[in-house]
Amino acid sequence: HTLVIGAHNNNATYSDESVEVLIDDVTIVEAELPSTEPVQPVGSWLSGLSHTVEPGVKRVLVFTAHVEDNDGVPNLASVTYGGQTMTKIIEQSVGWYTRAYVAVYILEEAGIAAASNGAFVPTWTERPDNVSYSSIFFTNVDQVDPVGMSGSNRTTSSSTLALAAEDSLETASGDLVFVAGTCGNTGSYSVNNDFTEGIELTMSSSDAVAGYKQATGTNEIPSISHSNLNRQVVVGFVVQNNQ
Repeated sequence: HTLVIGAHNNNATYSDESVEVLIDDVTIVEAELPSTEPVQPVGSWLSGLSHTVEPGVKRVLVFTAHVEDNDGVPNLASVTYGGQTMTKIIEQSVGWYTRAYVAVYILEEAGIAAASNGAFVPTWTERPDNVSYSSIFFTNVDQVDPVGMSGSNRTTSSSTLALAAEDSLETASGDLVFVAGTCGNTGSYSVNNDFTEGIELTMSSSDAVAGYKQATGTNEIPSISHSNLNRQVVVGFVVQNNQ
């Protein structure tokens, strides 16, 4: 790129006239163009309460918690990552005495950059006995409005659980749709509707799953299936592209 700065005198009357141009405090700033890359996972999808920062630009960190417990209604009240406060996106529970529960938290680029370490610290109103966690980084995410539409559902009578058709998630090309769920039995999980399973977690008497799908601009319905029918919850939401 060549940038030329000059002056033109359009009213000269003598051949020896001159023009002096004084330029001070010139700042050239590269415009931030919209990303042409879709939201995509980076690094590994991990279980547990530790995840070293993965490289990338315009990142978000997504953290899931999965519970089956009979000690009251589960509630993950807050989560920090490296001392930075994460934001709760969505949660869902089902059951009367024993309950299945899932919750999802997110942290944007500024919080990731400010994190002092890679440790998650969850705070429960009543800490469950059977709980598992997962985490994943995504890049090319809108930092002003990273999360689009979201929805959840629950059942005690179906091995396949999806968002209701009227709750389908509107997407734009380049977005990513996230799904997570918990079942009150052990067995095996699958994610439906062309989603990719990212991780499957096993607790002492229950299972959990999380996954994603690259969006193309059509409405999406997060859906999961478990091999062993029991109480089950599912949540889904759109991670928005930086367009």
